Amino acid sequence: MTITQTIPDELRALILKNLSIELSISEMINLRNNINNVERNTDCGQMTLEKLVLNDIHYDLKMTPEERDSMQRGAFIGNSPGGHENQNLKACVYNHLTYIDESGSRKNRQHYLKLIPEYSVFPVLEVYNMSNNDLDHIPEAFRNLHSGKFPSLRRIDFSHNLLDAFEFDFPNDPRTCKLEEVNLSYNSIIHISPRVTRQLKAVGKIMVDLRENPLRCSCGMVLFRQYLEGLYRTTSDIEKRKRVSEITCHNRSVVNGKFSSISLLDESFDMKCTHR
Repeated sequence: MTITQTIPDELRALILKNLSIELSISEMINLRNNINNVERNTDCGQMTLEKLVLNDIHYDLKMTPEERDSMQRGAFIGNSPGGHENQNLKACVYNHLTYIDESGSRKNRQHYLKLIPEYSVFPVLEVYNMSNNDLDHIPEAFRNLHSGKFPSLRRIDFSHNLLDAFEFDFPNDPRTCKLEEVNLSYNSIIHISPRVTRQLKAVGKIMVDLRENPLRCSCGMVLFRQYLEGLYRTTSDIEKRKRVSEITCHNRSVVNGKFSSISLLDESFDMKCTHR
């Protein structure tokens, strides 16, 4: 985004995998200090893209002897990230992009994750994959399940991360949300609150994949269990039914104190809470 491109704007698919991109420490600090001041003359790259895959991309920070001296003198401290947004903010609109996969690149791409999603609009994007990035929270740009940024989004994947909560926001008008699936499998989530479940029900039948999470079997999960049961009974998709049936919670045994797993489709779950 800091170099004007000379490649003709005609690419339909761009796939980059297992790459290390060299970046000078001074450029990284400049990006950090000006993260909210992306100018309108910034090059948005290939606007014809329909598919973008960036798997296992890492930044290799390089430091010259001069830059090292400047660091020691404190010359690179500059402004802190954030501040007031520039009124001339650049907005890249990708009118053809339907699929983005940015999985497997871990935290060292945090500045890129802030630049691209926050300052771009994806009118027809249907799938966004952010799995395997060691994320311990949902980046701000992705929290709204329906927004002007992703109005056509159907599937979002944050599986295989370090998330410990359902951090998404819901649209004011549930009818506007086209989302069909939120993949949160293989994270560290222990609870889905009744409030979140009621919001999910208001939006519609969104598949929330919570397989391989340390969910706790508590009465606060009854409403979510019933929500999953509704998903299971109303779909004819065999794969979706299988995934729903594999969502489990962990219950400590009164006898031996050990945890055991039961499917959230187990109806005895409701009975135990009803008789309390």
